[in-house]
Amino acid sequence: MSKNGWVAVCVVILVAIVALRLGFEAGERSDGDACTIEIEISSTHVTQTVTVSVYVDGSQVSTTSLGPMASKEITYHYNVGSANSKTIIVKAVSTGGGLGTVSDSANLSVKGGSSYHVTLDV
Repeated sequence: MSKNGWVAVCVVILVAIVALRLGFEAGERSDGDACTIEIEISSTHVTQTVTVSVYVDGSQVSTTSLGPMASKEITYHYNVGSANSKTIIVKAVSTGGGLGTVSDSANLSVKGGSSYHVTLDV
C-alpha cells in the first residue's frame, strides 16, 4: 500500500474513534433513564394558607405554601434507573389550615424519557 493509502486509512480510523467517543459522551448526557413529572397541587382549604409537602417514590421533593383555594405546579425529574418502567407513588400532604392533615396520592407507571402530569388536591 502506498504512503497516501496508509494516511487515508489512519484518517478514517481517527474519524471513527472520534465519532464513537462523541456518541458515547452524548449517550452519557442523555436523560433516557429520567422522566418528567408535572405535579399540580391544589388547596381545598377555603380560608387559610397551608404548608404542602410533595413526595415522589417516598422521597420529599418539595415543600411550599398554598393560599386558600390556590394551585401550584412543580416539575420534578425522576430517574427511573435501569428498569424499563416502574410504578411510583406521588403524594402531597398539607398541614395547617384548620382542617388537620390532608393528603392525596396517585400511583403512576413511569418510563424513562416520558412526561407525566398528576393533579393532587389537599
